[in-house]
Amino acid sequence: MLNIAIVDDDEKASKNLIDLLNRYQKEEKTQFAVCSFSDSEEFLRDFNCQYDLLFLDVQIPKISGMNVARQVREKDKEVAIIFETDFAKYAVQGYKYNALDYFLKPVSYYDLKLRMSLLSVQEKTTIPYVVVFVQGGSMNVLVNEIYYVEQLGHDQIYHTATGDLKSVRRQSLASLEKEYSSYGFARCSSSYLVNLSFCTGLIKDEVMIHNLYLKISRGMRKDFITELSAYYTIEK
Repeated sequence: MLNIAIVDDDEKASKNLIDLLNRYQKEEKTQFAVCSFSDSEEFLRDFNCQYDLLFLDVQIPKISGMNVARQVREKDKEVAIIFETDFAKYAVQGYKYNALDYFLKPVSYYDLKLRMSLLSVQEKTTIPYVVVFVQGGSMNVLVNEIYYVEQLGHDQIYHTATGDLKSVRRQSLASLEKEYSSYGFARCSSSYLVNLSFCTGLIKDEVMIHNLYLKISRGMRKDFITELSAYYTIEK
């Protein structure tokens, strides 16, 4: 049984979504446990990684849907997130929080059924990982948990969601970039190989990665911006 939360201050929209979920349950012979929240702060106080699927209103007051997603992702990397919005341009921003998809209001039954089928596909998809050789052995690290890789002298430090890892494998960031490029990594300087999915902003000659500002070198700026633009155009 799927545990589902709806976070939306629009009572009419929430009721419509609940009605559609009830119809889906009957037609697909499945079961959901649905909790509805009209207050984003209340939802976050209650949240303890107990849901399989979240429907988040992008423009909910107090704490916006995007900020709710950010805080949820700090605790839970697996829960599926689907945004609801009146404007598609806002929902696209949600992909940086690994959102499954988004609805344009009002939600139709066809919309819901399509997204639920995507959820089934997502559950069957294996998240890729890379092997990091550390002192005493090796570790499998999920790609979507690596913020960036830093070159410090001859050492490479993997900055991840679960902490920093020092690699004992000697190789250049250039060769590592070739190895990780298919996962959406690009170098912004000779010192940093960043996961483009965590790029949340560009300010002059710096890129923001998970609340940190990393220097973009002058010689790599053009190629890095091209890679970043292509990633969000094609992949997202």
